[in-house]
Amino acid sequence: MQQNVKIAAVLLVLSAVQPAFGQDKADVAAGAEVYATNCSPCHGERLANSGGVPDLRALKPDEKAKFDAIVTDGRGGQMPPWEGVLTPEQINQVWAYIRSVAD
Repeated sequence: MQQNVKIAAVLLVLSAVQPAFGQDKADVAAGAEVYATNCSPCHGERLANSGGVPDLRALKPDEKAKFDAIVTDGRGGQMPPWEGVLTPEQINQVWAYIRSVAD
């Protein structure tokens, strides 16, 4: 009986999560486009550039706030601020793309 309850709970969680996966795919695809247009000239096509630009594949899943702050505010003359150029939604989409490649 207890095993059936556990199975039912897992199925319930999976059914609730499935729509999020579909949205994630859409966010990743949109993020890839935003990245290609705005980020790849400096950061490279696959999130890495052989120059002195940070390798975005090294970003950890728990560094989203750091990513948001750097993209929004820029980075001390190395990177311009993107606030007002990219929407918060586009920044989130770029993050989804980075996470999809980095994972």
